[in-house]
Amino acid sequence: MQISLSPSFRLMSFFTAWHLGVVLSIWSSLAPGWLKILSTSICVCGFAYVMRHHVRLRTNRAVVKIALKHDQKWDLVQRNGVVENVILHGDTVISPFGIILNFKKTKGRVSVLICPDSVGKETFRRLCVQLRTNHS
Repeated sequence: MQISLSPSFRLMSFFTAWHLGVVLSIWSSLAPGWLKILSTSICVCGFAYVMRHHVRLRTNRAVVKIALKHDQKWDLVQRNGVVENVILHGDTVISPFGIILNFKKTKGRVSVLICPDSVGKETFRRLCVQLRTNHS
């Protein structure tokens, strides 16, 4: 099974609402003004990274294609063309709203966020079935 990922409107909406909620919480707190500005700046930087890397798939290390080889072994293709051989970790999350694939690399871990609108509903359904079959 090989799946190409595309930018997700659903992920964009989720992360926008999440970060907006954080900024509103910061500014409604009783913290000093300099701390509010600093915290908001950090939040905006985090939002920019998440949008470029996970939502729009624009960074060189963003995963744009995943391929199941066999058992729990996968290939991750990054935007810059690098292919990584990884193993699916047991703490992967599967839900009707999205999938969080957690992979173990030779050095460290990597997570891939997949929503139905980033791969198509039928491909998303097949991936959910495949993951549930492999995890049971």
